[in-house]
Amino acid sequence: MKHRATTGPRLRRALLYGLALLYGFPLLYGFAPVGWIVYFIIVLGSSAGIAGSAMQSYITKHLPATEHGAVQGIYSGLVSLAGIPGPLIATWSFDWAVSAGQPTWLSGLTFFIAAALALTALTLPAPSFAKDHVPFGGRTTG
Repeated sequence: MKHRATTGPRLRRALLYGLALLYGFPLLYGFAPVGWIVYFIIVLGSSAGIAGSAMQSYITKHLPATEHGAVQGIYSGLVSLAGIPGPLIATWSFDWAVSAGQPTWLSGLTFFIAAALALTALTLPAPSFAKDHVPFGGRTTG
């Protein structure tokens, strides 16, 4: 039995919602003027985790059952591989941004880089959605 929330336009909306949060909340972190605001942003941004589940659901919905394990393994492997350069880039950019002589607004550089990468990820599903004949808003045209 299929659950309505994991099929069709709702799944696409959940995926785009999660990716949009993954883009938006690093910007909020980067522009946070005082430390206590980060706690508020964490509470709001915690729902961004929906992107990973929605992505896996979308992938499995478009593949034969015999290929689910292989694709999920590849997806998990890519996520793990991204965990290698991510901390290195974040450490380097943060160290550079807070070093002596840099303007104060650069202290959020690590989060701005994360937002740029998330924005790139937000655009990646567009070709797949176009093949489904469903616009980014998630409403069917036919």
